[in-house]
Amino acid sequence: MIFVSALFDGRCYQLKGAICEPKPVQRPHPPILIGAGGERLALRVVAEHADIWNCPTRGSAAEFAHKSAVLDEHCAAIGRDPNEIIRSVQVLVAAEDPGRSTASGSQDLPRMRGPAATRELLTELIKAGARHLVLAPIPPYPSVRWLADEIVEPVLAATG
Repeated sequence: MIFVSALFDGRCYQLKGAICEPKPVQRPHPPILIGAGGERLALRVVAEHADIWNCPTRGSAAEFAHKSAVLDEHCAAIGRDPNEIIRSVQVLVAAEDPGRSTASGSQDLPRMRGPAATRELLTELIKAGARHLVLAPIPPYPSVRWLADEIVEPVLAATG
């Protein structure tokens, strides 16, 4: 193994003998994640460049499935295998059923869900092709153990 030491003498920082090997894994680059929902242009950019696509669904598995199909069409148009793009969604999680939307009825923000509704939505998203799920707890924040016990483990058991 070859180690390369770096020498840098800048105005704010100086380095002498900094080891820069082995380099981080690059295949050929870090994964590119693009969050986008615009069907004409934005999803075309996702098809061309993204390794991971984060879909802004506002909490709807049907909307995710629709936008995912549009992304598949863009991939077909440029000759890219759509299975190369990991499908991602973020879901707001409340420790208790909030019984209202985060924006007091606004259609622009995602809906908060309690445990049962979150598990149901995650299961629907997985069935629709989501493979990267981001759980975003909202105040009052549940513990990580609560998220694992109440959300993650039941969803994994339900989806295999």
